[in-house]
Amino acid sequence: MGADRCSRGVIDIAHGLGKIVTAEGVETAEQAKMLIDMRCDSLQGWYFSKASDLMSLPSVMNKLTEQRASLHKDNF
Repeated sequence: MGADRCSRGVIDIAHGLGKIVTAEGVETAEQAKMLIDMRCDSLQGWYFSKASDLMSLPSVMNKLTEQRASLHKDNF
């Protein structure tokens, strides 16, 4: 619970300063949904994709599109 408040506070302060916020290290759908609810501007981490080579990029992008749709369907 304390981490949630801290994260929300950092996001709110950054937005108040006109900054864009990127959360790094997102590993679960629950973390991603929480950060989306907190209005974090962008997310990155292993939940979305492990490091990959150039040839794998098309399939990684398709997976990201599907994940994004899944995360946003409950928020809008």
